[in-house]
Amino acid sequence: MFVSLMILAFAAVQQVEGPVREGPVPNPAKEVALLVKQLNAATAAERDAAEKQLLAMGAKVLPLLPTVATVSAPELKVRLARIRNQLEKVGAVDSAKGSRVTLQGKSLKLQEALAAITKQTGNKFVDLRGNMGQETTNPEVDLDLKDLPFWEAVDKLLDEADMTTYGFGTGGDEKEPDNKIGIINRPEGELLRAGRASYAGPFRVSATRVDATRDLNRKNGGLLRLSLNFAWEPRLRPIVIDLPASDLRIVDELEGEIAVANPEAEMSAEVQADINGVDFEIPLTLPSREVRKIGSVQGKLVALVPGRVESFEFALPKLDPKGKTALPKEQRSGGVTVQIFDWSKNVETYQVEVRVKFDEGGEAFASHRNWILNNEAYLVDPKGERIGFGSYETTVQNNTNEVGVSYKFPLEGVPEGYKFVYRTPAAIVKLPISFKLKDLPLP
Repeated sequence: MFVSLMILAFAAVQQVEGPVREGPVPNPAKEVALLVKQLNAATAAERDAAEKQLLAMGAKVLPLLPTVATVSAPELKVRLARIRNQLEKVGAVDSAKGSRVTLQGKSLKLQEALAAITKQTGNKFVDLRGNMGQETTNPEVDLDLKDLPFWEAVDKLLDEADMTTYGFGTGGDEKEPDNKIGIINRPEGELLRAGRASYAGPFRVSATRVDATRDLNRKNGGLLRLSLNFAWEPRLRPIVIDLPASDLRIVDELEGEIAVANPEAEMSAEVQADINGVDFEIPLTLPSREVRKIGSVQGKLVALVPGRVESFEFALPKLDPKGKTALPKEQRSGGVTVQIFDWSKNVETYQVEVRVKFDEGGEAFASHRNWILNNEAYLVDPKGERIGFGSYETTVQNNTNEVGVSYKFPLEGVPEGYKFVYRTPAAIVKLPISFKLKDLPLP
């Protein structure tokens, strides 16, 4: 079974107990460099102290740490790999805390307000009104947003501008992968967004539809279908969202239980690359006609979330006359190992086969790993120009924590001095998020 990395991440936090330097570090890069050097000190006590201090500094030091592939000392390799692995998991857990927004002002322009929210949270927006044949304006808004959850702030802003989100993809491309929220003018008759959702960490949970059917051939026969939408901050980019029926508690306005039709169901939705939300339809037992509304819906979603994206760069050797070369080569960062297994000519194209192996995998990873095909993979020629692949095919997919992909590149002549760049999250964690909705009218 997939082991919840939440436990490992919090264990990593617990391991850093002890003296921690207080206040801002004057020169973080220099401090990290000295501590990394100390990881290979003569005594175990010195090495342990350096490792503890680096862990205490948190995930923000990851960009300052050398990659495991760039160091040679065995002790340093082991400790550096362990530190990066734990900090990657802690960073991924931290990303689930949800962004906060403070934005106040009179007569702010819409685009100005959106830019301010992007600066505070890292979440980007794209105006799709022109694509939808809608009038494109830049209305003024009056805002008084004080330390609100990201989605609550966005809901209030869009309501003020008479707009809403577009949930069917925003057209990202290879050079700028889709991680934006599409916005459009609010359709006529659509209700305001604020006050109709649960804000849970980086997620916005809302009820979108309730349908009731009655089976006239059976005593007490009938079914209630409740549709829920789960949207997330686009910076999060989850792989899959699970909604265990056993964690749902649904009651009517009198606190009477409305049972889930199949309480053992494990509802799951794999996330598409260009969409920032998923929908679940939950079958419920049909309550009596006296029940006029659902009093509350409580539950817990579980998101499989990638951590910080790491870049792996491989210098590709010159091919021999038969179009082949000696491989494999591999690099490791955090909890992932990337291996170049093949670099050769294949008829009219050149191919690079990459294998990606995660320390933690299991059944959940094996069931939901198509996301890895959205990872960036490209060549860089001697002039520094980026070359995208023409096609790809999976080569390994029968392991619980490893995937192999062969990328085909249409190159002319005999390539020499090329680099292959592969970008992938260095850790994957499971994040449980609790939510609650209230007062949903029944048909």
